[in-house]
Amino acid sequence: MAHIEPSPSRSSARNGAETELELSEQRTELSATRTRDALERTLMSWIRTALNMIGYGFGLFKILQYMLDAKDGAAAPHPTSDWLATTLVGLGTLLLIAAALQYHTATRALQREHAVEGRLPLPLLGAAGVALIGLFALTNLLTTVLS
Repeated sequence: MAHIEPSPSRSSARNGAETELELSEQRTELSATRTRDALERTLMSWIRTALNMIGYGFGLFKILQYMLDAKDGAAAPHPTSDWLATTLVGLGTLLLIAAALQYHTATRALQREHAVEGRLPLPLLGAAGVALIGLFALTNLLTTVLS
């Protein structure tokens, strides 16, 4: 006599499909969370880049200003050096503002399409703070260069 295995019942097939659907939804949720985290890391990288550009530009300007004020007869730096320093500060600030806008747009789309829970946007707040510092430094440099 041959051994016949019972066919799976409809309820177990339905439970298996529900389990697969739950796993699929869980993977999608985890994927959306990883995407949000990647967006935050990217913005933090832009913050570091912009802060370096602003710092180098402002530091270069101050070193050149010190050289001009030196009493020991050192050669005066070329005037385009002031504009290079100002350009570094301005470019760093503009890139950071663009990156913050891109982050904001992408996170809103992610929340809308995948119902990712919103949380306090600390990287966005940090970007706003660094952008304000950059705008302050740029204003300071421009008033000095143009006067």
